[in-house]
Amino acid sequence: ADLNLLFADKRLASSKLLFEIGEPELGFATLIKAEGYLVRAKEMEEENRKSGLDTGDMLNRLTKASMKHAYVIEEILTIAPEDAIAGVVETANIPKGVYLESSGHLRELQLPVSENPFGW
Repeated sequence: ADLNLLFADKRLASSKLLFEIGEPELGFATLIKAEGYLVRAKEMEEENRKSGLDTGDMLNRLTKASMKHAYVIEEILTIAPEDAIAGVVETANIPKGVYLESSGHLRELQLPVSENPFGW
């Protein structure tokens, strides 16, 4: 889960850079991969939780990472060309879903949840 979260963050930064230098097709493909890694990290955390492993720290990191991903995707939207916007908007739903699931599990475990500035 840790490694997938690292890959997700690295791909997200690469995606933004690719959009900035005028490579939106490659930037979008990289963004999709970034969010795939984020989802895989969440799935691995769920497997660990089902196995009885303490995942409070990972859940907390997932909530924070998903908010950061949503923030960076919002930044990408400001520089994305018109034909890429619909795909980027759709991709923005992925970190929102990860945040909602992870924060819900934190609440179930009666652990503190990072404040969500996005209102979802």
